[in-house]
Amino acid sequence: MDVFKAVRLTENVYWVGAIDWAVRDFHGYSTGRGTTYNAYLILSEKITLIDTVKKPFFEEMMLRISSVIDPSRIEIIVSNHSEMDHTGALPQTIAAVKPDKIYASPMGSRALTAHFHWEDDPIEVVKTGDSIDLGNMRIEVIETRMLHWPDSMISYLPEEKILFSQDGFGMHLASAERFDDELEFSVLEAEARKYYANILMPFSPLVTALLGNLGKMELEQDITSRVVEMIVRDGRLAVAVENQDSVIEGTVTQYAKTPYSYTSGEVVEEYKLEIRVEISFTDLLQETDIIGTESVTTWLVYDPDTESEIEARDRLLEESAQDIVRRCLSGW
Repeated sequence: MDVFKAVRLTENVYWVGAIDWAVRDFHGYSTGRGTTYNAYLILSEKITLIDTVKKPFFEEMMLRISSVIDPSRIEIIVSNHSEMDHTGALPQTIAAVKPDKIYASPMGSRALTAHFHWEDDPIEVVKTGDSIDLGNMRIEVIETRMLHWPDSMISYLPEEKILFSQDGFGMHLASAERFDDELEFSVLEAEARKYYANILMPFSPLVTALLGNLGKMELEQDITSRVVEMIVRDGRLAVAVENQDSVIEGTVTQYAKTPYSYTSGEVVEEYKLEIRVEISFTDLLQETDIIGTESVTTWLVYDPDTESEIEARDRLLEESAQDIVRRCLSGW
């Protein structure tokens, strides 16, 4: 049935969840507009399913998966959240597709084992900082405890720049549309405000901290890809997935935007963007540090009338990556 077809989000990612038009009470939460159970299919070398759906909607999810691939090709299942609207269909899904690996957070593993009374826990535990190998892609894991359950985690797919955030940035809303620009903004705003106020507001400091960490993670990935590209282009260091002889690691410790100059009317005329990255360079063969932890600070000034912050940030990352490569190849 066309109504149960998957929705393509990117070249390699599909929404395969289910829509609950009828529910009007969700654990005491009024759901006047119904709700949606989100699940996602990643067409990586190791085909991956992110979350499942509430148990009565198992067949709907499987029909959507089947509109893209044979469900038996799924090798990995990632469970971001153990609440039953995310995992009610998990046992049926495991039985149907027989995945090689199932991943969840430490608390997620405990919650799922307790709920489903598994004698042999099938879950492989992942924590913040861990990566899940999908073959030609990877998922980066961040635990988000109490956003909004102790088991909660989010999964980031850097190759597609997609964050699977489970309930962290959610709302209750049933809709045939999958993209925010297809819906009335007033509806989205009302449901998002309602959800945040009722579910996440007590944990607002955790939300703020998470948003900061996510921003730094994206900057690190951008800088890493640029550094690797420049080293490959330069040709003085071999970069390989297997048998690599050295590794450069970096952490963004600061990213700031501040006013730099003002007009006579005290209006900001230019902004300063600054990024600080801590770098280490290790010889894996000799097991020695070529460069211990060093700090690289790069900054620039841009005019918001002629250049957007995104364009200026892109220029800043390029300059920072060039500086890092130059220092790694020529000495500090």
